Amino acid sequence: MPEAYGLHDGRFVQEKSAQSAAVATQLQLAPVPADKVWTIIQGAYFPDIAETRTVQFLVVTKSTWEYAISNPAAVALGPNIRLPVVTEGLELKLFPGDSLRIRRDAATALSTMIMGIRYIETDLPYYSYEEPLKKVVRVAQRRGSTYRSTGSISEAGGAPPSGHGGGGEGGGGEPQPY
Repeated sequence: MPEAYGLHDGRFVQEKSAQSAAVATQLQLAPVPADKVWTIIQGAYFPDIAETRTVQFLVVTKSTWEYAISNPAAVALGPNIRLPVVTEGLELKLFPGDSLRIRRDAATALSTMIMGIRYIETDLPYYSYEEPLKKVVRVAQRRGSTYRSTGSISEAGGAPPSGHGGGGEGGGGEPQPY
């Protein structure tokens, strides 16, 4: 799959964050707008009070399906200890209507959830552009064989210019299909 953005799109890095109400067990960012793709390049989650909880990241689609993108993990977090959304140079692509959600198993009294991401927003193309000349089927004769753009080879009927074999009796067998 081709990349959703080029290096020049790095000029358009954006940031988004959200904070939950006190004692919430999940937090979700606003969905990706229509005809856009968000490529999350960095992100972090943390509670505003130190706690050890089981947390998990999910992608929620516009049809409200939840897809887990991390395994549930018990982690000790706090304002200065954060859980990464993506790690080690990886990226996460969200498509139109998708949103990122984090869920924890319980909350410490008065604890809020905070999540932030850095992302590149690009337009979702309607179709890909291809070089028109690459679509031309090229046929070339070589030593009695016809080479097609699909890469298949078939024997030409009759004896080739070199005089070796051909499509007739004793000439090397039956012609091969394209």
